Amino acid sequence: MKQHTQTIIAIGRSFDPDDDQTLALARTIPCTYFQNLAEGRFNEFNFLVDLPFGDAFDFIKGMVRCEELRISPYPGSTSLVIFAFNAIRRRSMDEWTKIAVWIVQNHDNPYSPFNFRRTRDDWEVALRESDNPIEIATRADEIEHSYQAKKHATADRQAVRERIDKLNKGEVPESAEIRQRMIEELEREAGWPDHR
Repeated sequence: MKQHTQTIIAIGRSFDPDDDQTLALARTIPCTYFQNLAEGRFNEFNFLVDLPFGDAFDFIKGMVRCEELRISPYPGSTSLVIFAFNAIRRRSMDEWTKIAVWIVQNHDNPYSPFNFRRTRDDWEVALRESDNPIEIATRADEIEHSYQAKKHATADRQAVRERIDKLNKGEVPESAEIRQRMIEELEREAGWPDHR
């Protein structure tokens, strides 16, 4: 296993898409190596936490290259890059954010490295606003928090709307808090100044 890990690091170090030697080197890695990583995906990448930063970064680059070459049979949301990156996130923020930025800029898998397309989209938006990896991570986090806040506000309004519909059918709200939220929602819908 260690031999193939070193091979992936070497592939990441060269990372030349037109290099025939890289392809030949990648083809020496048996499919069982990737299968073993996939089977132990929650622990098999723990070595990346203590590996020197350059080697850990090159391992990620090598995994991306193996996926692009279809040497790794785990594309899309099953990408092993996602699980490797989960281990990388236990490194310092300075290190993991640099790797995350590189992956977003160089890997065309929309699920990588976060396993969620929306998170990747947030990072792509943040990348247009800054080139500092930590600022990008912070901005992407802000975008996600804003999305979640809007999602919860919409869900709350929908719940109040459902209670208002029940009120129209003669059901009485069970608490004063719910009644107050219903009144505020009706006032907001009516365009009253305090509820815009």
